[in-house]
Amino acid sequence: MFHSRGDNLKVDVNFKTNKEAPANRKSISLNRDDLSEGDLTFLFNICPSKRLQNGQLIALSSDADDFIFLIVKGSAFLSFRTEESSARIEFKEGSILHVSPLLGDRAASYELTADRDLTLLEITDDKSAYFPDKIKQIINNKIELSLSLIKSKLLYQNNILSKTVKAFSQYLSDIDLKFKNATASGIIQDLIKNIPKLPTFAFDLVSKLHDRSADTKDIVNTIQSDPSLASMVLKTINSSYYGFAEKITDVYRAVLLLGFNNIYQLVLSQGLASVMPKEPESLEIQKHSTLVSVISQEIAAMSGKVNPPSIATTALLHDIGRIVTLLLKLKYKNIAPLFDLLDSDQIGASLLRTWGLPESIYAVIEDQGKAVFIPPGGLKPEHRFDIAALYVGHTCHEIIILKKKPVGAFFSDCLVLLGFKPKSAADFAAQDILPSLMKNLRRFPEHVRNSFLGKVAQ
Repeated sequence: MFHSRGDNLKVDVNFKTNKEAPANRKSISLNRDDLSEGDLTFLFNICPSKRLQNGQLIALSSDADDFIFLIVKGSAFLSFRTEESSARIEFKEGSILHVSPLLGDRAASYELTADRDLTLLEITDDKSAYFPDKIKQIINNKIELSLSLIKSKLLYQNNILSKTVKAFSQYLSDIDLKFKNATASGIIQDLIKNIPKLPTFAFDLVSKLHDRSADTKDIVNTIQSDPSLASMVLKTINSSYYGFAEKITDVYRAVLLLGFNNIYQLVLSQGLASVMPKEPESLEIQKHSTLVSVISQEIAAMSGKVNPPSIATTALLHDIGRIVTLLLKLKYKNIAPLFDLLDSDQIGASLLRTWGLPESIYAVIEDQGKAVFIPPGGLKPEHRFDIAALYVGHTCHEIIILKKKPVGAFFSDCLVLLGFKPKSAADFAAQDILPSLMKNLRRFPEHVRNSFLGKVAQ
């Protein structure tokens, strides 16, 4: 096989072309005058030939052997597609068609389509061994020139894409700023400040559970200081779900048996339920948030790069802006449509800031939507791990519970950031998260357990 310096060429192919737009049509044309009639006769006698009529195509698999074609008559378009891009490049008479060194195994498939009646010679390993040195040198020169020209075209298109991405990023920033300004307006802030705060016990316990130095005694003292909270914990531990033979009456023992994470979920869920509307839509959002919280916490525990209680809180609150928007629409029906124009992530973050929750929670919720459009390296360094964990947890919830196709181009990048091997969202949810959830199912609240069991049975 011919090997040119093109084997070492590397190109980021991150663009899409429109075959109907003349400006986007890449064309490679090499004169074949350097191959004499005798050379061509030799090649026709030794190499397999292919003839295609105008519009006819050849499908070439990416796992097939490396291919080299010499176009001796007509012209053709080579189309290839990867997970993130596609391209269509024209090759004219005299061209060598050989692009594998540029794309490697990133292309899922290649298609060669005749633009006019086309004659190709396929240059294979076994045949090229018999080529005279002169023909070998000419073919190698053509390969290098062809690769060089292709590379320049791809880099040009890549530059266009970079400018497009930069412009789109600026557009997103402008939109984000408009949402922030709208949320920060006096009218919206006054409305947000009138929303009831979480109960005091929820704030106190959340603060202690976020403190890595807090011990069991601190947690128990906080619970015992609020009779309603102590009653809720004892009621939970003595429910039929846990099935203890004897009744648990000691809060300290109940905390040890339930574990900090279950206590955490229980307290925050109850706290939210006490201040949020009981409308079906609100209850559905709260249920969704609880499931995302459980999954995100599991991801954090598996990753080791994110604090599980912290991400559990953030995930449990990540859609509180949607609930707030619903609450405002119910309370101010005369201007209800206006609230749909606001960014619920910004609204939620503003409420949590008003409530006095840590910045590590509300800042992540404020920027959570960016993980869909921006690679993790482009997120704020101090929050990117939590945003990535929340995004991965939310995506796994959509796959496992909602049976939806995931949205976003950077799921695998987020996995790598969190210390996992790169995988598709579907594979990660099925192979990593779901087995881990099922293994630890008993330690989840009953309604969470039933949600997972119900979806797995489907």
